[in-house]
Amino acid sequence: MGWSAGSTLRQGVTVTANPTIPNITLANAFPEALRVESRNVTVINRDLRTPYNQQWTLGVQRELAKDLMLDMAYLGNKGTSLISGSQKNINQPPPGPGAVAARRPYPNFASVSVFESDGDSDYHALRTGLQRRFRGGLSLNVSHVWSHMIDTTGTSFLAEGTSNAKRDVHNRAAERGNSIFDARHRLVVSYVLELPFSGRFTSGWQLSGVTTFQTGTPVDAGMSFDNANTGSTGDNRPDLVGDPNTGPETPQQWFNTSAFAAPAPFTFGTTGKNVITGPGIKTTDFSLIKNVGVGKAGKLQLRLEVFNLLNNTNFSAPNATFGTAQFGVISSAGEAREIQLGLKFTF
Repeated sequence: MGWSAGSTLRQGVTVTANPTIPNITLANAFPEALRVESRNVTVINRDLRTPYNQQWTLGVQRELAKDLMLDMAYLGNKGTSLISGSQKNINQPPPGPGAVAARRPYPNFASVSVFESDGDSDYHALRTGLQRRFRGGLSLNVSHVWSHMIDTTGTSFLAEGTSNAKRDVHNRAAERGNSIFDARHRLVVSYVLELPFSGRFTSGWQLSGVTTFQTGTPVDAGMSFDNANTGSTGDNRPDLVGDPNTGPETPQQWFNTSAFAAPAPFTFGTTGKNVITGPGIKTTDFSLIKNVGVGKAGKLQLRLEVFNLLNNTNFSAPNATFGTAQFGVISSAGEAREIQLGLKFTF
């Protein structure tokens, strides 16, 4: 591996003062005896490759009846030379007892973070759709996707706050697992209905809506302490001793917390990436529209929009940090029902 000439070097200095007896002054704000220096380097691999995707599809369409179409397709996608969402710290020490700095490959540095194009991803899906073209005042679309996505990268490096930390940076295969985007099933039903009323005030009404059901996306299990003694809790996961996705699926305990155990001291843990399945999505968005002609060219539109019409509770991801009291607990949820009124005039 080569480092680019444009790499940056940052050096930080930490000074901890005595809380009872002042030992730092303006004249000597950084006493030599109290200085703790750290050196962090961020580099870009000189051989960084351009990421690319290969996509393929095979599909068939068939008209089942007049204005009723069935569409089925297999979709494939392979990502190669992907840039990881989290930089690789090649100065990670091997797990073990004793001082962390002494076990680092480059003891004079704290971390050496490298951007590399060493990631890959695979996506396979079966998409089934049923479409009823607008006829008799009704249009209907039903779409179901059954898919699976795995990767070694976590996310694209441009995505914020969603990358997975790597455990052993020298064992990339250990981080091949479910992608954070992996939702096995997604069903979407959309519809538009023009109400068959006549008259100045009763005509021009339209109902529309979108109903979505989706299984949960993966959640990564971590630890609250540095069991491997590598200088970062992000390098650690618990041992996997059972199936985590057989839990009661309640806010108090979403997954089977007994499926995890404390690993042996100075080990990374055996749990793979993203083995927990989080809560799914169930929601219906609805709108009622009234169009009224004004003059020769004007149109007045009244809109009533309701988001999450049935007020379904869509939970956020559970706490997945092993060793904490909140392990397995869900503490938040998505938006409740929202109602919005609108008025638009075009001329």
